[in-house]
Amino acid sequence: MILHHFALAAAIAVPTSSTALAGTLHDPAQLPTIQAAVDAASPGDTILIGSGTYAPFTVVTDDLTIREADDASNPIIALSGTVFAVGVVIAADRVTVEDLTVDGTGAFALTGFRVAGNDNTLRRNHVQFD
Repeated sequence: MILHHFALAAAIAVPTSSTALAGTLHDPAQLPTIQAAVDAASPGDTILIGSGTYAPFTVVTDDLTIREADDASNPIIALSGTVFAVGVVIAADRVTVEDLTVDGTGAFALTGFRVAGNDNTLRRNHVQFD
């Protein structure tokens, strides 16, 4: 299993394996967005999201966990100023998304989460709008 650690401020990826530490990536260009981290992930991976404001993203890889890096992170998926906005689209199976905030302030026809897969878990997420 690979663990991706993704934080906007540092854009750090920390891959690990169940058998050995694979290495640490510190290059922000490698995983500049949550979508880039999701696209680089393999089934069974965990993506940890640090503090910051992020663009919406879509998950199409099965068996992923996406959550805040720690209790103080409070990552925000911002939708303000968009029309028919969706913060997080899950088009895969067995995906867990925890502790994210979708902020649709100023968005029109907001959908915080759209789930099209099976056996997915959404836990402690928040959707806010005006």
